[in-house]
Amino acid sequence: MVALKHKVRGFVEWYDRQQLLKTLGMPLFAASPPVVLSLQRSLPVVENFLKEHPKTLILVCVVWAVVPLTWRWICIVCKPPTVLTADQLVTLTEMLDRIVSKKDKRFSAYLTSLRRTPSRQLKKKRERLFEDITQPRVQMAEIVAIVWQLFHTLHPKNSVRVALAEMDDTHVREVIATEPSEDHIRSPIEKLRTDGSGYSTSKRLKRILVIPNTKKESERGDNARFVVTRKDLEDEENSMICFPIEERLDRTIPYVLSISVDRPDAFREEESDAYTDMLIPFARRIAMEHTLERIKNI
Repeated sequence: MVALKHKVRGFVEWYDRQQLLKTLGMPLFAASPPVVLSLQRSLPVVENFLKEHPKTLILVCVVWAVVPLTWRWICIVCKPPTVLTADQLVTLTEMLDRIVSKKDKRFSAYLTSLRRTPSRQLKKKRERLFEDITQPRVQMAEIVAIVWQLFHTLHPKNSVRVALAEMDDTHVREVIATEPSEDHIRSPIEKLRTDGSGYSTSKRLKRILVIPNTKKESERGDNARFVVTRKDLEDEENSMICFPIEERLDRTIPYVLSISVDRPDAFREEESDAYTDMLIPFARRIAMEHTLERIKNI
């Protein structure tokens, strides 16, 4: 069975590379019943054949209706798993390095300012050293921006949105960072404060939540893990990931990170482990900034 799936996947990958076939294949197939009917009227041979074999036309119509749906299902099931290319891995490494680099630049700038500070003011500035150089919320926003860059690299033709939500005991308290930064969270916070929202579900389960199609998910009734918060968003079919950020000390979930792509099936549940591997390095850095923020507030 596994070998068969690999062969089918190989064919799907080959078909995906054939632009001409992709462009013309399905339209030609969709036109086949009208073509058969037109031939029946213009060619006596075809007309006589269909009269003698009436079930043939029925079979053509059934195949015409079933094949496109079957092919779409095969493409979804046998779609190759998300694997980063060499260039994308380099990009991911650069993004992770950029987080450290930005903090290093901030520290270096602060050290430069200390060196230029008159000695009589230096003691006072040293007392504020930790508070001045640690800026957890600024750093979290930078991490969110870099996560957006990663998924934009993976889905360059789609609109990607990333948000970091601070959680209370069960639900969203506030959204503290979004990327693009001007693309603020589209849902009112009070509408997200429900057990059926992706944020709340991910926090409750303490694991990644992958939603391939938000519209279909919202229609599951009481079992839905996504809520539509606005009437004008009801028909949108997006893909979504919600990833819990765990604090090591108390084993709590203070934040949930969400990534959304504006097309269905951009994310698949069977690839949860791959998404987890991608997001863990960013989650650890957000958790570290959360710890720094707690220390500052003591």
